[in-house]
Amino acid sequence: MNIASFFKRHPLWAYLVIAFVFSWALWSVLVVTAPPDAMQAGISPMFIVLAILGGIGPSLAGIVTTAIVDGKEGLRDLFARLGRWRVGIGWYAVALLITPLAALATLAVEGALGMPAATLEEMIGTLPISIIWPIFAALGEEFGWRGFYLPRLQKRHTALGSSIIVAVAWGLWHVPTIYLAYRQYGLLVVFAYVFVVHIVAITAQSTVMTWVHNNARQSLLLMILFHFGLTSTTLFLFPLNMPVMEGLRHQLIYAAFYWLAALFVIAIVGPKRLVRESR
Repeated sequence: MNIASFFKRHPLWAYLVIAFVFSWALWSVLVVTAPPDAMQAGISPMFIVLAILGGIGPSLAGIVTTAIVDGKEGLRDLFARLGRWRVGIGWYAVALLITPLAALATLAVEGALGMPAATLEEMIGTLPISIIWPIFAALGEEFGWRGFYLPRLQKRHTALGSSIIVAVAWGLWHVPTIYLAYRQYGLLVVFAYVFVVHIVAITAQSTVMTWVHNNARQSLLLMILFHFGLTSTTLFLFPLNMPVMEGLRHQLIYAAFYWLAALFVIAIVGPKRLVRESR
């Protein structure tokens, strides 16, 4: 069996192999060469370059796998979805506002509990990275997760089941970055952050994103905007120097609010298609 045959027989696995191998290979260089406190002490230009290049693995995998499996027609369709902007103003509102609303609700609860919040000065200081980094994250991932992987999963599974599968793969793909950020605190802390941030919270986020995706004509533009908002909101509103255990508590509160949104969506439209059935 040659590579093309493998891709056509097992497109989902082929996609995951490219996404994980490409990203993890580049990030493993950082794991080996960067000091344990690199994220806190300051990162070098080479660190940034490798981090960004590693972050394009999902989109690269989505484009390559689409080209091999579906050819030029598949690529035309994939990139055409980037131009699907006529999807209704309401879906733009959901994609752009649901994450800030969940974040603000989290901050309100944390304020009531006496937990520290980022100051206005800290937020202004993070504004450049809150705009620049999410652009790379959204473009580097969404041609894969929602461009290629989700639509193909939904040919075999329900929308909710597909959302969960995407979330698990999406979350595990982040493991090296979580390890880089928290390895100095021990593997138990790394595991806790992977589980809370990139399994629990990301499953709710994935479900809401699938709901938007399926109702907004599979618009890749909207998925990129949604992903941008996920990353940008976290960087801008939440303190970056939060103590480890306080950070976990914060993430659990944030995940709880996102799950409220996800469960509301499931209750209203049902798990099969995450689309309101016409009467």
